Amino acid sequence: MIACMPNTDIPLVHSDEVKLFATMLNELDGDIHSLLETARMPQDILSSQSSNAFVPESALKSVFQTLGERASPEKFALLTWTLCHDIYVPRFANQITQTHSLKAALEEVSQLLKQISDNVSLSVVSRGGKWWLVREKQDAKREWFRYAEMFSAMFMNELLKKLVGSQWRLAEVGIQDIE
Repeated sequence: MIACMPNTDIPLVHSDEVKLFATMLNELDGDIHSLLETARMPQDILSSQSSNAFVPESALKSVFQTLGERASPEKFALLTWTLCHDIYVPRFANQITQTHSLKAALEEVSQLLKQISDNVSLSVVSRGGKWWLVREKQDAKREWFRYAEMFSAMFMNELLKKLVGSQWRLAEVGIQDIE
């Protein structure tokens, strides 16, 4: 059970989420302690037992940036896909109670995400005669953003595959980027 999100002006994320992503650093070549240091993470983040703690969102951003800079594009894609497919998406899908429509299920996932990070915006919107699952995030000009955006696109695709089933085929995707 995740504790309630504290009320603060600093964007926060649940420490378990940071730990989950930090474990991907283990898959990179190199000393895990130096990789954690590069990501500005506490050395004990992977062993810490603080299950109801929140940490600044900057910790998660640092992990994304370190992963993106240290892994090849193929390795980064494989690591994020594996995390989404095997761990992250099933965890959210198993918590969904709103099964009467895809839109309701996705709106519930949006609320679940807000329980672990107070700076997440995921919504279902109609634009240009089509329905879109939209994740909005500030700071598109920052280095970490591109990697976080790639993860989010993969997460949303895997989530839709899980909810819709084998008939789901990604047809269009929009990525927020500075280029």
